[in-house]
Amino acid sequence: MTDPFWRAADPAELDVIALQMLSYCAKDRKFALYGNLGAGKTALIKACCRSLGLSNKELSSPSFAIAHEYGPKPVVFHLDLYRLKTVDELKGIGLEQYLDGPEYCFIEWPEIAESWLDSSVIRINIDLDAEGARLIRLQKLVPLNNG
Repeated sequence: MTDPFWRAADPAELDVIALQMLSYCAKDRKFALYGNLGAGKTALIKACCRSLGLSNKELSSPSFAIAHEYGPKPVVFHLDLYRLKTVDELKGIGLEQYLDGPEYCFIEWPEIAESWLDSSVIRINIDLDAEGARLIRLQKLVPLNNG
């Protein structure tokens, strides 16, 4: 079975893609988003939150706060690990609690946390093609644990 794949030529298409993606991953609640700066990780997370029934006014980028909580129903955690430099900082933000709970958790820049992520975390890769469209590939149940 091939990994699900979407192409979004226009940011407005992200809402439809998010709905399809969450439907495909109906039982999954943890997502790690990979992509270069400006690839659209935050935009896709916001689209997922809207698909879950949250309003735009509740959503913001956690780049400076590292973690944001949206909700109350459903509760969604949005983590941005870009500024973290050491694995010890993951303990300081309580990453384990975010990953162990029943809430949705979307993680941007998860590379520093890969040893904490297991097969319950869905990997989402976002790249830009030559025309600037977002290429979104979902890898379901792929262990990210480096050992």
